[in-house]
Order: sequence, then structure tokens, then C-alpha cells
Amino acid sequence: MSWDNRIKIVNNLSKIDVNILGQGSALYVRVTREESIKQGLSIPNQRNRGLEVAANRGWKWVKVYVEPKHVSAELWIDKRTALAELINDLKTGKIKRVFARHQDRFWRSSEVRDKLLQILRTHEIEFWDFDSLKDYRTASGKFALKVQADACEYEKDITSERIREMKRGKAMSGRPAGGPPPYGYTCQARVKREFMQKEGFNEEEAYRKACEVIPNKKEWFINLSEAEVLLLIISTYLSKHPSLVVSSQCLPKFRPEIQKRISHIFQNSKVPMGSHRIAEMLNIQDYRNINGHPWNGSKVLSIINNPTAFGYVTYDEVSYEKKQPANLPRRNSKFFRAIHEPIIHPELWQEVQAVKNRNTANLRTKSRTGRTYPLSKLIFCGKCHSSMRAMSQGLKRPFAYYVCKKRSYYGADIKNNPRACDFPRINARYAEESIWKNLLSLAQFPSDALASLEKIKAQRRKQRPLLKEAYEQIKKEQMVLRGLVQKYYSRFETSRDSAEEDLAWQKLIELKTWQNELNDKEQELKQELSKKWMRQPEKIINYQLEKFKALVGKIKNRRLLYQALNEKYRFRVVAHERYLIEPRIEIDLLQRKRALELPELTRKIADETHLIKLSKRIDIQPADRKPIKAWIQEEQGKHVCVCGCGHFIQIGPQHRTKGIPRYKFGHHTFPLMQKMRRYNEKGLYTISQISKMLGIGHSTIRRCLGRLFLEPTMTVFRNKIKLFTEEQIKIMKLAWLGGKLKKDKPEIFEN
Repeated sequence: MSWDNRIKIVNNLSKIDVNILGQGSALYVRVTREESIKQGLSIPNQRNRGLEVAANRGWKWVKVYVEPKHVSAELWIDKRTALAELINDLKTGKIKRVFARHQDRFWRSSEVRDKLLQILRTHEIEFWDFDSLKDYRTASGKFALKVQADACEYEKDITSERIREMKRGKAMSGRPAGGPPPYGYTCQARVKREFMQKEGFNEEEAYRKACEVIPNKKEWFINLSEAEVLLLIISTYLSKHPSLVVSSQCLPKFRPEIQKRISHIFQNSKVPMGSHRIAEMLNIQDYRNINGHPWNGSKVLSIINNPTAFGYVTYDEVSYEKKQPANLPRRNSKFFRAIHEPIIHPELWQEVQAVKNRNTANLRTKSRTGRTYPLSKLIFCGKCHSSMRAMSQGLKRPFAYYVCKKRSYYGADIKNNPRACDFPRINARYAEESIWKNLLSLAQFPSDALASLEKIKAQRRKQRPLLKEAYEQIKKEQMVLRGLVQKYYSRFETSRDSAEEDLAWQKLIELKTWQNELNDKEQELKQELSKKWMRQPEKIINYQLEKFKALVGKIKNRRLLYQALNEKYRFRVVAHERYLIEPRIEIDLLQRKRALELPELTRKIADETHLIKLSKRIDIQPADRKPIKAWIQEEQGKHVCVCGCGHFIQIGPQHRTKGIPRYKFGHHTFPLMQKMRRYNEKGLYTISQISKMLGIGHSTIRRCLGRLFLEPTMTVFRNKIKLFTEEQIKIMKLAWLGGKLKKDKPEIFEN
């Protein structure tokens, strides 16, 4: 293009320092979803036109900031990544001007406009569009920008109102308001796309074929392959036969073989089912969703919550009355009868929602043991300083404990795994009871707080001369740096040799980076030296301790109390040993209003120097706890296996915390084991049992099935366990011995 040789495009300002003295330019490009289809507003057109304008104006360096996706100008930098990057680069001082096609690329609301102009004003940045420089400092310039921004905002608002009216009108008439058709339906645009992708037709031929299939462009028609899956989902969810669920208009469209297949799958499935089990059933039957991926519970639930298949269209009337964009889900919006054919009986919508609400109410929302862990996320490992998670185990989960997360994830083998942690588990009941009894003792000794206060005062008095000395040293270094920057800048301006010019340029980059670091250190030291110590801190400490006691006496729920203490006093618990823990609180001597008014850097320093930390180490081991050997001797011979064998349970050290088991090892009667014993009584045996009888590996038996050995008599259970009779076992033994007597391997192993 005409500007290729007149301008340089920069992608990374840190590698190529565009302008150490602030001469760079920044081009911002953004489109919305509606604008992206317009040729004149597309991203390539905005970029090329912007670079051409920059070249014509003599700007040598430009960095282009493009939003990666369609985004509205009403949003701030948390939703606009390119704008966030642009603002960060502005703060470095490397960019002198920003420009875009029009100011509405930056903002379409007064709130975003005020924030961005404040940043430009602070860093003295020029603001351009493709036509001219925009004045935002004088009264007339501010007024002009405000009027233009208000006009953009008015245009956006009036367009939104028209779109809302259009969508509501279409919904009231039963027509779709736009967007792709939901699952179970298709449209002309989708059929055209399928012809182009699968058949390889060009756009014109695909459009002609799609018009023959679906003449009306803006209507939805039933997709039989998807309607089959949708019918299976709803019938299985309601535990009703598909013939009672499908609508009368849709039923004739299914061929008899499809109706038989749907009925067969429904009768073989275990009903009722939830969304996750329905997804498993569909995947087993090799059904896939609209994107060709396996089904999951969330996709099935989205179909259950969509009233389109029941013959309805929806619109959010609540948001419409408030003059806001629609934000309610379809199932909670107002329903209108649609003109498209329903797949499911419309009368079944309320029944589907009733089943969903009943299933949701039956979901387990509490722990299986009914136990709560008040110290969860508040207790930390004393060895690796990571948080400890709550766990429970044993019969009906009687033993609860807190274990280090690193030990839970990586184990306790610290020799072979550097991430592991061997810190012991903390008994949850002992820790929680001990902290609850000793919580008020943290506030019973204000002398500890005063001693901590005196320690902070002494530390500040000791550090102040050192801070002054460091501040003076930074001032001297800054004076030397200013002279060096001026020296190398003059050399860069007057140099005629390119090598000498590059050397001076690199030196300027290094000096400027060093100068920025010194400025940051100077600001930090200046704020630290300007801080004054508060008056009468002892009264503040006593007042905060009284508030702490009142809060402990007011809230009786332990978990809620610990959360409140964490918010106000940063309550923490550190575990040092198995039976030694240390609860901690911190008292902030700064008033809340003053802390909020402090700048970010000052607030950080203030938090470190105005916090009084109180803690107390607590031994959580009960005094009446017996030694482990005495407890084992006392419990030995008291507990009998409940299977009826008459044997005593062998008591071990782990049973005091985990609970004493009901069965002896190997005597537990699982339901599957009971069923397998019944099959054994009938003379049927599994591959694992045959492997032990014949001394053959069970994997070898599986490989030989159907070739050297006979097929199983029957297959049972969901995991498809193969069963063999005693006669089959004898034949298998003879076949195996026959192969061994010939001193060669059977035919199956010749490969």
C-alpha cells in the first residue's frame, strides 16, 4: 500500500522502544456484531485507513490495538482487553497520541468517556480521529466532545428501543425474533450451510437448493433427526411412552421404523432418569448433539428448559417494562403461542417443569454426615503454609479431620516428591472445641497488644534515619541520571553515523528504565517518611478488643462467627503440630475512612505498620485421653463380626480415630458378592474363579474365548460379567492341557 514504506508498525513496546521520550502513536480498532458485516466498518478497513492517516501526518511509529471479539463501547477495560492494554501502555509514557476512526470507537456512554478522558488528561495524551485533533482541555472542546458523545449514546439507545419493540412484536405474533433455530428445528440458512459443507455446492447453488427445501426464509421447520432425540429426552424425563408425548402435528412425520426404534429404546431404558443419565443413554445409543459432540447433562437440561419444542416463543416482559435488555431465562419469561409446529404436546410443559423442580428439591445440598466444618479455609499448615481441607472417614464418617492440601494432593512422601507434605492430620473435633473455649482469651490480655505496639514504635524509630539516608541517595542518583540522559540525547540528535546513533539510542533506553525505577522508589520513600504516628493508640486497641468480645458473644453459630472475625480481624488458625494450634487475629489501628482515602501504595505500607497481631498457642489434646496401647487392650475381645461367623474383630491403632469396623476383614457381604454366591450355588462361575481353579491367567482366558475356549453361557449385570458352567470348565481344562501336552502353544498364541 501507499503507506508501507512511510510508517513502522510495532507489536511490542518493551522490545522495540517506540519512543522513550513519548513520541509513539496508538490506533484503536473496535467493531460491534452489527457493524462487523458492514464493509466500511470492518476491522481490516479501520486498520488500513488508520495507518494511512498516520503515514500522511508524518507519524513514524504506530501500535495497533484491536479488540479480539465484538464488544460494546459501553463496557470498561474489564471487558475490553485491547483498551486495557492501551491504557497500560499510556501510563508508561511511551505513547504521545491515540486515535481511531471516530470517538464512538472509544465510548458510547458518558461514564466511559469521563474515565478515559481523565486518563488522557493525567498523562497529557493527544486525542485524534481520522479527521482532526480533538480538544478535551478547554471549555469549548469539552462541550463539543460531550455533545458528540451524547449524540452517540442517543443513537445507541434509540436503536436498542427499536430492536426491543421489534422483538416483542414478533414474539406476540408467534414468530422467532432472530438467531439460529433451537435444537429440533432447522431453517433455510442452516440448510444452505449444510449443502455447502457436506455436498460441496457453491453459495448460489446451495441457496437455490435450500429454497426448494424450505421456501420461507424466516420460519422454523422440524428437523426429524433432532426431533427423534428431543422426543426421547422428554419421554424418558417424564417416564411416559413417546406416543403420549409427541404432538399430533409431528407424529405423522416420523416413519414407522423410526417410531419402532424410539419405542424400543424407551422400553429398554430404566425410567425415570435425570439429565445426566439421559445423556449417558443417548451416548450409548450413538446419538450426538448439534455440534457432533457427545451429550452431557447441561445440554440435556437446556433442552428441557427450552419451551420452543412445546410450541411457544417467549419474551421478557419484566425487562421490557423497565426499558432494559432482556435478561430473564426463557422458562421465566412470558409465553406466546408460536406459529411453528410443536414437537411435544404444549400441555406437557408444566408437567416437565414440575418434575424438574421436584428433582431439584431432592438434590443433596448438605454433607452426608450432616457435619459442618467451621474452620474450613481458615486453618493453615504450619510446615508448608498451605490451607488445610476438611475430610471425614470411618463407619458413618465419625472421624473428621483437617489435612494439608498438598498432602491430600501429592501425598506424604517428601523424599521422592518435592511437592508432598508430611504434616500430620488435625483432629477436627479437638481443634474446634479448643478454639471455641479459648477464643475470648485472645482479647483478655491487652498487655500483649501494647507490647506489640511498643515493638512497632521502636522499629519505626530505628528505620527512620535509614529511610532518610536512602531518600537522599536516590536524589543524588536522579541528578546524575538527568545529566546522562541529556548527554546521550544530544549525542543522538547530532550524530551522523548510524552505528553511533543506535548505541546512543540503546543507552537512552537503559537510562530511562533506571530513571523510572528510581522515581518509584522515591515516591515510596517519600510517602513512608511523610506518615505520622497516631495519637493515643492504646485507646484504639482497647476499643477494638471490646468490639471483638461483643462480636464473639453476639454470634452463636461457629461458622458465621469465624467468617465475621475473618472479615474484621483477619482471623486465622495455624497448626504447628498434631495437637498444637495457634489462633491469630489482627487489629488495624487506622480508621476505616482514613484507610480508604490513602493511595494504594500508602495503604499497603500502612497495613504493615498499623496492624497489632495477637495470637495464643493451644494444646488441643484432651487430658483424659488414654494411651493407645491401653485403649486397644480395653477394646480387644468386645466386638464380634456381624456376618454371623462368631469371630472377634482384631482391634488396631487406626480404629480409635476411624471407628471400629462391623465386619472382620474379608467378611463384608457386598450386594454383588451375595448375587455371585447364588450363581455359584447354581454351578455358574466367573472368569476370575476359573482362573484360580485352572491356574490360567484371566486375561489369557478372555483372549481365547471363541477360539480355544467356548463362549460363556450367560452375561449378567451392567458390567457384563461372563458366567460358565462346570461342564464348560472341564472342556476348557482339556483344551488347555491338550495344547500343553503337544509342547506347543495353542493356535491363538501363534501370532
